[in-house]
Amino acid sequence: MGRLRGATQTNRTAGRALQAQIARRIVQKATAAETGIERVGANVTAAEALDALTKAHRVDAEIDELMFELIAACVLEGASTEDVRRITGIGTATLTRRLPRTLTGLRGKDLRADHAAPHGWREKDS
Repeated sequence: MGRLRGATQTNRTAGRALQAQIARRIVQKATAAETGIERVGANVTAAEALDALTKAHRVDAEIDELMFELIAACVLEGASTEDVRRITGIGTATLTRRLPRTLTGLRGKDLRADHAAPHGWREKDS
């Protein structure tokens, strides 16, 4: 990832907006996983229990990816990877590998909203 540029005002605006959107998606995914796994009980077959577990595992992986998107939105807003490491315990090398460059690459640039762009933001035209 290299050294990140300072965050611009539009980075802070985009970062905050993305954090709220991603957090809502995480809650939706977690709620969906709970609904499936809650059905496992005494009157459920092994196949049904394994199906619920498979779905929960898939949702867990999706939430894991969303977590890295949320962290990238925080970095876009101005957090350093060292701040994230200190708070989460996730190493900076892991962050460098896992954070979406479609977000971290926008840091230090003036942005504009664009629904067609990845994550809904792109660099302003010069």
